[in-house]
Amino acid sequence: MFVRRTVRHRGDVAEKWNTERVRVELGLTSIRSASRALHRLGIRPVSREPGRLGMNEYDAAEVTAAIAARPGRGRKTDRV
Repeated sequence: MFVRRTVRHRGDVAEKWNTERVRVELGLTSIRSASRALHRLGIRPVSREPGRLGMNEYDAAEVTAAIAARPGRGRKTDRV
């Protein structure tokens, strides 16, 4: 299952995506690539799935906002 919903403060419901779901959203081929992309975007995991092989879980709203705000392919952000 890709999506898990958890209750936050005062009844707010937050959607969490695991690394596999983020990989699909970014169109990447490996989970490791997705983890690296999230690290480069400055997104930290909010929790971890249970078990030895559990994946990190990320706030879906934060991930979608970071994906929308990142520069386009080939864009040079260090130049004026």
